Amino acid sequence: QTTGGTVISNQASASYSDGTNSYSVNSNTVTVTVANVASLTITPDGGSVPTVVAGQTNVDFTFTVTNSGNFPTQVRFPAGGAGIVPSASVTVTQAVIDTDGNGIDAGDIDIFSNGSAELYPAAGPFLARNASFNVVVRVNVSSSAAAGATPIACRNSAT
Repeated sequence: QTTGGTVISNQASASYSDGTNSYSVNSNTVTVTVANVASLTITPDGGSVPTVVAGQTNVDFTFTVTNSGNFPTQVRFPAGGAGIVPSASVTVTQAVIDTDGNGIDAGDIDIFSNGSAELYPAAGPFLARNASFNVVVRVNVSSSAAAGATPIACRNSAT
């Protein structure tokens, strides 16, 4: 995948002979700039922790967010946890960008009770192509949750 903003120029040339004389000709140069294409991959698509049972509390679901676009970008998390989509069988109690890779702790960025949209990273350098980070969502599982249900998903947008 070619990086967004890359300039590509091309010019064709031809050489030929009529048996007596040799000729060469060049076409006009064509220049194009590769457009920035934003894309995020969030895995797993619908979190699953196979050992969770109905009524369990403080269950953490970890999602990996990867910049699958063709340019460095920021990821926008809507205010108030609007990018976290729980099923009816769970109650979300926390959601964070896990900045140090060790689960929920004081150094993480709150994306559940944030009063306004959160951009990550907040300033440059932005998230490089194919780079990733983790989002951890903590839930309490309903005592009436069905076995094997997918309790949560994440959705966000690249800027």
